[in-house]
Amino acid sequence: MRGRPVKELIRVLNPIIRGYGQYWKHVVSKKTFDYIDNYVFLKIRKHLRQLHPRKSWKWINKRYFKKPHHGGNNKWILTCPLTNIQLLKMSWIKIERHVMVAYKNSPDDPNLKEYWEK
Repeated sequence: MRGRPVKELIRVLNPIIRGYGQYWKHVVSKKTFDYIDNYVFLKIRKHLRQLHPRKSWKWINKRYFKKPHHGGNNKWILTCPLTNIQLLKMSWIKIERHVMVAYKNSPDDPNLKEYWEK
């Protein structure tokens, strides 16, 4: 994606980030999510430097990084200046532990219909 606009970069990366996060959210992965967020930021910074080689980092920062739409203090969210869409961060995905099925609970038991719906 070298040289491609930020809008295209965000549209390609968001489904990938969301997919990996949804797949791995059931295991102990908070540190891994933070690591991947840091890695993606470093690669995006390199991409923006290549996209605007004669502009200063201050100009790039002001143009492409904004606070998240949903609130928060993080100002390092890649945002398209034209469409205002933002790159997702894996650390925004909440960790949900897998719920074990209680012993002797069968989906075929009609008395446990509410249990299985929950």
